[in-house]
Amino acid sequence: MGARVLFFLICLSIFSASFLRGPAAQNPPDLTPAERARAYFEKGQIDSAIAVFEAAASANPKDADLMSQLGFFCAQAGRVDEAIAAYEKARDLDPRNTEALSNLGLLYSGKGRFEEALASLQKALAMAPDDVALHVNLGGVYFAMQDTAKAVTAYRRAISIAPNDAKPHGALGFVMAEAGSLDVAVSEFSRAAALSPDDVEVRGSLADAYLGKGEMDSALVNYRRLLAIAPNAVRARQRLGIVYTEKGMLDSAMVEYRRCLEVAPRWVLPQSNLATVYIRAGMLDSALAAYRRCLALVPDEAGFHNNIGFVYARKGEIDSALTAYKRAIRLSKDPNTLADAQNNLNIMQSIQAGKIRARHILVKTQAEAEDILKQLKNGADFADLARRRSIDPSAAEGGMTGFFVPGDLDPDFEAAVRQTKAGTLSGVVKTKLGYHIILRLN
Repeated sequence: MGARVLFFLICLSIFSASFLRGPAAQNPPDLTPAERARAYFEKGQIDSAIAVFEAAASANPKDADLMSQLGFFCAQAGRVDEAIAAYEKARDLDPRNTEALSNLGLLYSGKGRFEEALASLQKALAMAPDDVALHVNLGGVYFAMQDTAKAVTAYRRAISIAPNDAKPHGALGFVMAEAGSLDVAVSEFSRAAALSPDDVEVRGSLADAYLGKGEMDSALVNYRRLLAIAPNAVRARQRLGIVYTEKGMLDSAMVEYRRCLEVAPRWVLPQSNLATVYIRAGMLDSALAAYRRCLALVPDEAGFHNNIGFVYARKGEIDSALTAYKRAIRLSKDPNTLADAQNNLNIMQSIQAGKIRARHILVKTQAEAEDILKQLKNGADFADLARRRSIDPSAAEGGMTGFFVPGDLDPDFEAAVRQTKAGTLSGVVKTKLGYHIILRLN
């Protein structure tokens, strides 16, 4: 998040006051360099705007204001070294030019020249100690240096000077979110959003913080507000899809992911999210198609091959699942994905060999078993109940038996498993060990 925060702060603060002065003249011969540059800038012709100031600065090499404006345009064009050179000239011509000093501080920071950045900003603050933007920018530099405590101090100083300015509240929110203090982050983002309701960056960060806290309803409200302001904000739309998925609103999640893909068809993440929602909705063919679209973009991503194997397994297409898992194992560079794919392959091979797997809960009395069966039929989680109620050693594994073939387990237990349909519950089963409830897995 640090780089994003710094970019956010630069966008707020690298600005030319001279560039904003007054409307452009209507008669072209009367345009000043700033007005001509603004006209080009508004048309998106930033290189032409820079050329105007380069010519003006060449004709007036002692004009600090022209140099400062040239630095602004170079920064906007991403020509950072040229921007630094222009601002340094502006600073040298006018050592009290706090605008040049402030923007130099941010540009130095972006280049990793942190000591120069701090020196430039502190020099500006010595001349303008109550300048809120300077304190915000100082906090941004400290944050880029990973000095969270000093960043927080700088932002709180800015807030003490201008409590109704949204910028320092938003900046402090970013730092606190990065530090994992989501309650404080929500508080600061909320304040910033109240002061600047149409600020997309702040609104999105507030929604993200609520999502991080697991407060889905509040996240939902803020993502919707953001999208009302910026309908093409695909990142927010993708996060909104996550919220809908977490709330079980699968149709709404599908809509949001599809809208993301309309705007950004080569973005893999919403395509993968969409596949996951299809699986939850039981739309396995649609899930396969979505994962194939992912692989068309990143063909060697082992995780997608692993997920395709899972979908084939759900469809009962064992050979296709085996092929997908083997491909995932071959391509995997991540140890967790490799372990998962290998485990899935082992399961498929066991099923192919005719082995059966189940979960069970073992208790001492029939009455207790009947009570557990009733809870399961009402939606209780089998593995959770097994951990809490089963007296079998498998309780720690959620009642998992592992794969077995006839003769491995108690004959009465095996018979009950075979008589139970895959994916369904048995009734109460009595064996010499006690009373069981069985969930057959395959």
